[in-house]
Amino acid sequence: MLIQHIRAYPLNATWELYFGGKDKVPKHYLTPSSNFLYTPRRGQHSTLVEVELEDGTCGYGECFGLPDARYSAYYVKEYFAPILEGRPLDDVRELWDIMTYCASGIGNTSGPMMEALSGIDIALWDLMGKRAGVPTCELLGKKVQERIYCYATPIMLMPGPEQTVARARELLDMGFTALKLKAGRGVETDLEHIRAVRGAIPADVLLLLDMNCGYEGRPREAAELARKAEPYGLFWFEEPLAPDDYEGYRRLRETVSIPMATGENDFTVNAFKRIVDSGCMDYVMPNVSRAGGITGMMQVAAYAAERGVKLSPHGVGAGISILAALHVMSVSGNAPIYEYNQFLNPLRHGIMRNRIDYHDSYITLSGEPGLGVDVNWDTVRTYLAPGWSMGPHGEAGA
Repeated sequence: MLIQHIRAYPLNATWELYFGGKDKVPKHYLTPSSNFLYTPRRGQHSTLVEVELEDGTCGYGECFGLPDARYSAYYVKEYFAPILEGRPLDDVRELWDIMTYCASGIGNTSGPMMEALSGIDIALWDLMGKRAGVPTCELLGKKVQERIYCYATPIMLMPGPEQTVARARELLDMGFTALKLKAGRGVETDLEHIRAVRGAIPADVLLLLDMNCGYEGRPREAAELARKAEPYGLFWFEEPLAPDDYEGYRRLRETVSIPMATGENDFTVNAFKRIVDSGCMDYVMPNVSRAGGITGMMQVAAYAAERGVKLSPHGVGAGISILAALHVMSVSGNAPIYEYNQFLNPLRHGIMRNRIDYHDSYITLSGEPGLGVDVNWDTVRTYLAPGWSMGPHGEAGA
């Protein structure tokens, strides 16, 4: 069966649009984490990818979209679509090899190019499951998890400990038994918020810490925070330094016993191999919609498992990337916990008519053929970037 069309739908759900004006956007939505201290977050961004076969069957994928979904959409439409249209959908891995070859051949193995590749790969796997009449995970391997354990994030960078605790309680009320706190504002400020949350939540609730590179260039401060935070029983210490500062992470690892996690800002299988081989990480965190799609994440999971490193996918994105990551996790024996992001995002659940089956910290896959995606074209129409076409399926409301 030949690939007939590949379409891209860049979706920018900006805060200005959602709240009805820039002046109405709450401050903690602009700077929810330390990586947005200098470039305020404008909203939520994802590119929907539609791959159509010659018989009209469509598969759907998603590209990571920050800071603007049009970047990855351009590469889907203008670069990869002409390469893949007209090719047979027989072996997704072969098509993935072709795309990675084309990307690396012009020096584009990060950023929107890899996000575009990832979204297309996800859509191809969705199609493979639909054609076979089985969930995509059944094509990936033997299922070892019927439901996936999740932690909630984020407890944003709130102005004071009281607001931080209030946010933690909101997430607890949703049934989560593991929470992630954002940090990166300096040792004493971070400790103040860690103490407040740890003292306000039950002892058996897991507490994760994410600095979003907030201590980049300041490894001594990162080590000081880690030492002082150790008594609070943190589940992990995520990305305090620059993503590729392996020497800094090695020194940090020698300082404390808190498990280390990183990977949300990496794009290639080789990059994750370097992380694993560095020996300084306990968890790798690829985002399926930027790190090579399902094909890439399966390779990362296998490589990490062979070397005793766990997989915990980065969960920022819309609903399609969530389902794609969970399909990989369901067949991965080293994937104990998923980031079920709860930051305001009209695209997370709005991009699909069907709902993610979440109950009490666990998500269960639906069992529908493919990834189980039923696109909500009304949401696509609402947030589609100006100048981009809805395409025939969107116009029909399919």
